[in-house]
Amino acid sequence: MTLCEPRWRLPVYPMSDELIDRLAQLEAALRDLIEHQIGLFGPGERGNAPGHLHVVPGTWDDDPFNGPLAGQPCAWCKRWAEISSLLV
Repeated sequence: MTLCEPRWRLPVYPMSDELIDRLAQLEAALRDLIEHQIGLFGPGERGNAPGHLHVVPGTWDDDPFNGPLAGQPCAWCKRWAEISSLLV
């Protein structure tokens, strides 16, 4: 499903063909950017963002080095998962 498919059109505010084309171009550009980033950094491992090796995926490890972050969600891993899911 893409933003440009008819089910996203609101009956009260129909989108012009020009707007639909622009949204399709934007979607393609964002998809290319995401694929480029994954190409640079890799897909990540075990549910973590690239370069992150949390024991519990997406959560800061409970050790003295992480201090108050220990046990908290990792924002970068969360964003990476959101961005990567856009390619599905």
